[in-house]
Amino acid sequence: MKKVNNFLLWFIAGTSLFILLFFGITISPTQAKDKPKPISSRLTLKASNIVTYELYKNRIRVWGNDGDGEGYSNIWTAEEVNYRSIAIGDIDGDGQEEIVGLGVCERVYGKGKNREKKYEIFINVYKEGQQGIWMTTYSDNENIIIEEKDTSYYEIVLNDIDGDNLNEIILMTRTYLTIYKYDNDTGILKKIASRQLSKDIPFDKDVGSFGLKSVTAGDIDRDGQKEIIAAGDLISTENKGCIFICNLPDSDTELNLKNTIYVEYNFSKNSLRAGDLDRDGYMELCASVYNMSGSYPNYNYASYLLIWDYVQEAFACEELELEDDEPYLPWNPLDVGNLDNDPTRDEIALVVGHSKQLLIYNWETSGFSNLYTIDLNPLTTIVDIAIGDSNSDGNNDINIAGNIYETIKRRRSSWIFYLAVYDVYEEQLWEQVDSDGEDVFDIAVDNKI
Repeated sequence: MKKVNNFLLWFIAGTSLFILLFFGITISPTQAKDKPKPISSRLTLKASNIVTYELYKNRIRVWGNDGDGEGYSNIWTAEEVNYRSIAIGDIDGDGQEEIVGLGVCERVYGKGKNREKKYEIFINVYKEGQQGIWMTTYSDNENIIIEEKDTSYYEIVLNDIDGDNLNEIILMTRTYLTIYKYDNDTGILKKIASRQLSKDIPFDKDVGSFGLKSVTAGDIDRDGQKEIIAAGDLISTENKGCIFICNLPDSDTELNLKNTIYVEYNFSKNSLRAGDLDRDGYMELCASVYNMSGSYPNYNYASYLLIWDYVQEAFACEELELEDDEPYLPWNPLDVGNLDNDPTRDEIALVVGHSKQLLIYNWETSGFSNLYTIDLNPLTTIVDIAIGDSNSDGNNDINIAGNIYETIKRRRSSWIFYLAVYDVYEEQLWEQVDSDGEDVFDIAVDNKI
């Protein structure tokens, strides 16, 4: 009898402890998931650097070139970090570069039927020569953005928007466009302007399905001030995209919305860039877009390259030569930059994900010219592309990141990543397949010429 009573006492005590722990967790106002950890060695950079982020292994890696153009090595790694986009550049004006990561932290509010998930957006910055995270917007209520839904579409861009020789941080989430700046007086990042662009969609649109896909910056209206341009989709409608033209406010904290342009296309991730494409001394917008036809689940897609001159209010569109009735959602990231040593004009480098090809275009008012078509590793799933001088030879290169999916009998499939640097004339300069890599998600390059 005594043994039974002891068992009952232990059972009751254990059950009570479980209930207390359970309710102690669920009634807490918020729960954080995947909070970043400042785990890294001292940030070391070369004269030219390629930065990649691996989603499943939750790590940033920097690949540096010694300047001889012969090879690259992994010179720095940050482990146990959770980001959706990365960038590299000088944000504090000291001549040294920082790595900036855009992260997402899942928060759970309430309990039971009132349990609700929201997504907290934060920024972490790593400074050259220092160890761990230099500064962060995490737990800073004035700077944090809260999204109602999570998506895979986030982007972070560094650009000197206000002309003070300091790069601002342009952050794009599902519905927000936000600008941060390093404050030299306080030593923190400060949110200087923001706008929830989903509120600017006309009421006859399905705002709940709206999502931004890409962001860029440049003076596209020839007024001497850089604009911040974002592209998004009205997902529930067929072939409806929108371009938002914004600039910094004079005194308020909300971005000025100068114009909203609707187009009969959908945008791809990391697909909107600005550059001087026609030698007129002014920037045009360039985007990778697609159309869809058919009905769920049997959609077909057609991919296009879109050029838009804001001042001339003119569009130019080129259909990419893909297989007819492509059954997969297009994934065609691009970048714009000078590739042929002609400083008066930028070229377009676009990766066609399904055909594993790199297409290089230039554009005149008379139309497009396909300069090169380069076949990539056929086993690679392309993720992102960035133009920059990654081998310190004074010329821009095309840097591509992707993954190779290996199916091994009786073993789990594994991701390894592929990283390549191309020069317009020399073609492939370097290729690496890294068995220690896993699902590279984003790529950034400094030293863009």
